[in-house]
Amino acid sequence: MNISRPSPSTLAAALEISWRLTSEGEREQLRTLSLDDARTKMHLMLGAKIRAELNLWSADAWDLFEDINNRMPDVLALSADSASDALIAALWQRARE
Repeated sequence: MNISRPSPSTLAAALEISWRLTSEGEREQLRTLSLDDARTKMHLMLGAKIRAELNLWSADAWDLFEDINNRMPDVLALSADSASDALIAALWQRARE
């Protein structure tokens, strides 16, 4: 866990950091997998990178969770796991733009 850096407070900032964390292979998976498959298959490895880099286990991640919930009404970010799942969904969308 990266405890030296605070969590980003907005979905936009978290998405930008998360995008930089993804490898070209992960971006290809995001482009080719269905959303459900991407969320399931990428949760362990990419999700772990996101949770660690964004300090999603820390108390200051609540501002980010709130912004995710406001901007992505179809998800509910209440924990590091659910927030990283929402970010994988946002990355999936970005990879297809």
